[in-house]
Amino acid sequence: MKARALRSLFPLALAVLFAAGPWLPVRLNLTPSLPRGLYLETGSSPRRGDLAMACLPLSIAAVGLERGYLRPGSCPSGTAPVLKWIAASQGDHVSATREGLSINGRLLRNSRARATDSGGRLLASAPPPVSPLAPAVVWLYTPDSNSWDSRYYGALPAESVVGTVRPLLTFPALVSIEP
Repeated sequence: MKARALRSLFPLALAVLFAAGPWLPVRLNLTPSLPRGLYLETGSSPRRGDLAMACLPLSIAAVGLERGYLRPGSCPSGTAPVLKWIAASQGDHVSATREGLSINGRLLRNSRARATDSGGRLLASAPPPVSPLAPAVVWLYTPDSNSWDSRYYGALPAESVVGTVRPLLTFPALVSIEP
């Protein structure tokens, strides 16, 4: 019953979001990488373990836009910011193996890079990460095995992270990056 009541509030929440427009620090996620729904910008300084909004560099964003992984938006590349967990940052040891992605020796669930995307197109794996990570880079990840994240484009400049968010109203419940 509680889930049904929450689902009935979702259209109302969307209407409020669109009516308030840019004045509300709320982001809508419609991608399957994270639970669909509304996320509230927190204004906190990004660090490992946070759910981040990131603007992908132009060369990466162009591929994402061309393949339909990204939608148009407010980033300098012309795409919308992605919502991903900051899995690793300065000093963290990142390793990518056939089993998946390990951060500081802990294997993250559903982190094995795929050879092809859902459309059958080849996916380039990121170059092997340099460990420990340099001061001004982050490694982004979501536990959805279909997510397009740092497994495919590598570490990003930390300045790519434009903010942090937390779930406000999502379906289903949000999962963390912990194994």
